[in-house]
Amino acid sequence: MTNSRLFPPVATIALLAGCGGSQPPIGAAAATPETSAIVRHAARGTSWMTPRARSNDLLYLSEDGGSYVYAYSYPGGKLEGTLDTPGWGLCSDAKGDVFVTDSPISKIFKYAHGGTKVLNTFDDGGYDPVACSVDPTNGDLAVAGGHGSTSEVTIFSGVKGKRSTYTDANVGGFEFCGYDGSGDLFVDGLGFNRQFVLAELPKGGDALTDISLDQYITGAGGSIQWDGAHLAIGDLQAELIYQFDIKKNHGKEVSYTLLEGAYDISGFLLDGESVIGPDPQDNETLVWSYPAGGPPIQTISGVSGQGITLSVRK
Repeated sequence: MTNSRLFPPVATIALLAGCGGSQPPIGAAAATPETSAIVRHAARGTSWMTPRARSNDLLYLSEDGGSYVYAYSYPGGKLEGTLDTPGWGLCSDAKGDVFVTDSPISKIFKYAHGGTKVLNTFDDGGYDPVACSVDPTNGDLAVAGGHGSTSEVTIFSGVKGKRSTYTDANVGGFEFCGYDGSGDLFVDGLGFNRQFVLAELPKGGDALTDISLDQYITGAGGSIQWDGAHLAIGDLQAELIYQFDIKKNHGKEVSYTLLEGAYDISGFLLDGESVIGPDPQDNETLVWSYPAGGPPIQTISGVSGQGITLSVRK
């Protein structure tokens, strides 16, 4: 069964290219920021959103250190604006606020849903923030990354964003992170012999603990997300998302989802009965049924990125 929140049911939706200009479809009127998804910046230093952006659910995509973060209506698939912020990782909270990690300058920027003004800036203390996730129980912001051969998870909590850091001596740098429904945080990365490592920071805990899995993961890449019942971990080189039960520092595989054509996908986003994955190599974003998997049920051409998050209007 497919999700009614998916993009319109056509074979391919032509959207915005990740870099460089795009041309309107044949016969289309000239593009403006108010009417079309095919819009480029005239100059650096300006973020914009259409007036209708705040009234839509928005799918944000970043370019893995590219110049901008793009916001598309969801499920409509129209470009609603861009943020003049080089984005690496993206996440959002229950209010629809969006967080953008800017790894080279060790900053995380917070924007309101459909907004262009930076509401808050978090400093990651010289580390390179890559991925982020928001605790559904209290709104704490977790940021995963590292610097050199050091891995670090930072938790920003409270109104002023009190900063707490956690490291894992077995990981050279974290890649993805995600909270479960109880506020337990999971992060993954590669060990120094290039093996996959999963670690957990339990709710209220003071240290990361490595988790052993009964299923081999090819490498860190493919996101960690809570699907409402299990921890979903991507092994997108194998075109798979595995579902695990985590108990007492051990993860037991209970199922898996085959995502045909996902080999080049950089990460994934779960949304109910669908999973969305941007493919930077082929400059497209694919949508599959979840947890059924199989062939993509949607191909969104000209849209891709490293970071992805869904901001729901309130």
